[in-house]
Amino acid sequence: IPHRKIVAKMIEGPFKRWVITVTFEPVSEKQTKTGIQVEYDMPMGPLGGFMDKVKLKKVAERGIENGLYRVKALLEGTGSIPVYITLEAYREVLKQKEKLNCSVSEAIVKLIKEQEVKTPI
Repeated sequence: IPHRKIVAKMIEGPFKRWVITVTFEPVSEKQTKTGIQVEYDMPMGPLGGFMDKVKLKKVAERGIENGLYRVKALLEGTGSIPVYITLEAYREVLKQKEKLNCSVSEAIVKLIKEQEVKTPI
């Protein structure tokens, strides 16, 4: 759902199934409620289920919470750009940020909107 939901699915990896869903729900003009849901099936049958209950689930919950804080900081313009953005894209964001005298998140939104106009869905 554009601007409301992002879903990522594992194609290959250690889990039988791994789906992450991030949702964005407007609360007010300057507030958004963000949620994250991770669905996965452990490999190795009962042993994998035991490992999940003993260790993985707690570690995953802390990782998800940390990820939400990072997304919040990024969108508010107080966080850092994730490492998976290309250097070329990062430079473009910084140019737009300086040009508009705005936050990083506002520059990213502007670039996305410009791209949507160039390539309508």
